[in-house]
Amino acid sequence: GWGIPAVVGSSDVEVVGSTVKIHDAEFVEGDIISIDGRAGTIYRGAIDTDQQQVPPELWQLLDWADTIANGVVSIRANADTGHDARRSLEHGAVGIGLCRTEHMFLTDDRLPIMRSFILTDDAETQDGLLNDLEQAQERDFDELLDVMRERPVTIRLLDPPLHEFLPAADELFVSQGAGELNYEGNEILDAVVKLREVNPMLGTRGVRLGAIRAGLYEAQVRSLCRAALNAISGGRHPRIEVIIPFINDPAEFRLAREWVRGAKAEVDPEGMLDDSLTVGAMIETPRAALLAREIAQDADFFSFGTNDLTQMTFGLSRDDVETRLLPRYRSLGLIDDNPFEVLDQVAVGTLIANAISDARKEKPSINIGVCGEHAGDPRSIAFFIGAGCTSLSCSPYRVPVTRLVAAQTVLQSDSTAVSEETFFPDAPAMENAQTESTQDQTSDGEVGIESITDIDVLRVLRLRGFATSDGLWRSIGVDPYQVVERLVADGQVNFIEARNMYMLTPSGRSRIDDHLAASDPIIELSSTYESFLSMNIDFKQVCTDWQVRHGEPNPHDDDDYDAACITRLREVYMRSEAVISALANAVPRLDLYRRRLLEALTAIDDGQSQRFTGVMCESFHDVWMELHEDLIVLQKIDRVSEGSF
Repeated sequence: GWGIPAVVGSSDVEVVGSTVKIHDAEFVEGDIISIDGRAGTIYRGAIDTDQQQVPPELWQLLDWADTIANGVVSIRANADTGHDARRSLEHGAVGIGLCRTEHMFLTDDRLPIMRSFILTDDAETQDGLLNDLEQAQERDFDELLDVMRERPVTIRLLDPPLHEFLPAADELFVSQGAGELNYEGNEILDAVVKLREVNPMLGTRGVRLGAIRAGLYEAQVRSLCRAALNAISGGRHPRIEVIIPFINDPAEFRLAREWVRGAKAEVDPEGMLDDSLTVGAMIETPRAALLAREIAQDADFFSFGTNDLTQMTFGLSRDDVETRLLPRYRSLGLIDDNPFEVLDQVAVGTLIANAISDARKEKPSINIGVCGEHAGDPRSIAFFIGAGCTSLSCSPYRVPVTRLVAAQTVLQSDSTAVSEETFFPDAPAMENAQTESTQDQTSDGEVGIESITDIDVLRVLRLRGFATSDGLWRSIGVDPYQVVERLVADGQVNFIEARNMYMLTPSGRSRIDDHLAASDPIIELSSTYESFLSMNIDFKQVCTDWQVRHGEPNPHDDDDYDAACITRLREVYMRSEAVISALANAVPRLDLYRRRLLEALTAIDDGQSQRFTGVMCESFHDVWMELHEDLIVLQKIDRVSEGSF
């Protein structure tokens, strides 16, 4: 969040005194360089730069995305300062999902106080230094809460080992050997040696630090509560979420929660913050994930720290393996992606999904977030939403992408976690219509489906991403209950109870992917598919015209305009009947799409306008897109190169 570009983890950089060598290039202190942090490129001298201009259409698109994702998942940002918080809001974050309070101690005026606190053994001196730190942090929290107003702010109490606030031991030993250390320098060296740990990332950090350094967490909470009371006195209503890092056991969390409550009571004896402050647990060790149900008994919320959870699940030190081991593993085909960039759904993902399920058995409404780097990775976001996460927190600069991908994930799902009333509050109920339609489908022999297999269910879940039992029934044409339950028992399908939906597990995805890879493309579809693509152009245009008019969202206040769009959609359907029938000659089950499209069109004619392009309501648009994806998979077409979506 410092706004400084960086290239990290490079083994080609050599620093000798005031000289830096990068390959054959040499730089000395004072030289001007330009850094492209995204590409990892360094340029000699100053290069011309341009401020990127964001087209206004993007903000409209993101507003639509927020409407779609609303009620399913909220997008927050990681921010440690008021400046970061403002930048987060500019990019559309609805709150702060992670404020790393240790960054507040690293400024030039705070670091000496923190070091003195670490070095002294005198209790009275420690109390005085803690008081200084409290006042400094209160000012930081004042600024943060002032920017965020009524938006939620998650404050993580101190996490890193104390030695990180001290100079590096190797540098101090060199200075000592050169006779450059004074009395204070030698004291610092002694403290560094005393505090140094063989594996500090698994040592005295997080809640363990609070246990060893009595009063440290309480001081942070007091400063936070004072800032919150300041906000209330200014007419604001802060929403504070205090999160305890590196929890490993329910007893640890209960102890830390008492620290928080005790410190709050000191500052707020009248209970003005009772409705404003909650206490949650950071789930970032495998043990905490396995004990999620027990921890949830006392926690108000969870947040997964996926960076540490990935390190400990893999048994890898990110700092040591990311530049050497992981590239080699990828070249050998041992891993597909860097697991610190793209979530490993096989093991880490299973821990997360099971922890969420266990926690909600104890506390069904518990809020669950993710605040690791994976929360901003497009390939990981769909998994988090499917597993039941209710908030994602990423870098401020990743917020727009995360908002967009979250909406895409919701659109591709069939989750009833977002009811149609969320988007269409005036729409009539559809439950009875859906039930009657399903019964008609299952009793009609022309559908061409007499029984279903595991592959039928796995195929639909692969196409749709997520599906309720009703969604599976609609896509398959018969009641899939027994097959689905068997797949759940076999670990190939995961049932997210809190969201009443099914999704593939890594095992299930592997099975259907293997099945599809072993299947030959159905070439009999190819000639008719060309006719489908021709209709698809008209279909996409009429959907666009239904949603957007004169460059603005269609307010649907012109009955003649809307009626013309519906007429055009009906024409698309009439053309599609013959095409789908021809496709069904090669794959009989495809005829079910014709029935589903007709049902959606009939509902639109009956006034259910949400069935045109609505989400998660068996709209014409949803069924058409599912058909298109099905045809692509059956023919083994590369969707991206085809470019027809």
